[in-house]
Amino acid sequence: MENSNRIIKFRAWDKQKKKMYYPKFETNIQIDDGYVGFTNGRIDNGSFILDYNAEIMQFTGLHDKNGKEIYEGDVIEGTWNDKKVKGVVVFDEGMFGIEDVIGGDAYSLNRLNAEVIGNIYENPELLESQNTPHTDTSGKGKHE
Repeated sequence: MENSNRIIKFRAWDKQKKKMYYPKFETNIQIDDGYVGFTNGRIDNGSFILDYNAEIMQFTGLHDKNGKEIYEGDVIEGTWNDKKVKGVVVFDEGMFGIEDVIGGDAYSLNRLNAEVIGNIYENPELLESQNTPHTDTSGKGKHE
């Protein structure tokens, strides 16, 4: 049987510093007194602290068509059954998916042939003049 374990890792957007952090070591996430910290157990090698305004995003375990890791909050562009899709990666109803900023539909991330073109924090212009992404919990508009 194939090992289906995936790597669990995170990145964080520091709203105050306007900087994305990608921990490079095996890390622990600690939330204490309004602060979020990524540590690897060694203060002198890779630890940092973010203020409480940090946005934590999880790695989906998937890569785009160019091999780039896909995280929550990424903006991706691609096709689903020959339909052009541009959307934001979200975690909803126990799975990662795409909320389409063009048509408002939701798509399964696993079946989308896509490329990461940015993320909602470092590249908010990718969502300008498009419909605002929304969380559809009704089950309508979902494509699996």
